[in-house]
Amino acid sequence: MIYSDTEDLKNIISDHIVRIETGKSNNWKYYSNNGIYIDVDTSMYGFKNPQYFTSLYGNSGNWRATGESAIYNATPTGFRVYIYAPIDNLLDYAKQNNWELHWMGVETTISD
Repeated sequence: MIYSDTEDLKNIISDHIVRIETGKSNNWKYYSNNGIYIDVDTSMYGFKNPQYFTSLYGNSGNWRATGESAIYNATPTGFRVYIYAPIDNLLDYAKQNNWELHWMGVETTISD
């Protein structure tokens, strides 16, 4: 289906969105010298079948990171993200530069 009217598309999308929740997490864990991971707990939102979206924020060096949009083990109560960067002792670096994983959970009426 092709939509030529932006308002029509917005209405179709908004008809299917049940709710959107957002948050940020910075409780990074050691994975390797150049790798860290974070488990995000979304259990307080009562999702049934969410789609998660993420991005990495920080004061420095986060542009060198990869993996911030690769979501693992997604469930209605949370997910995990692994980050790799060619930076020695990445866990300390991420903490010193205030790296945060910003996330959005979207609940829709559209099934897979």
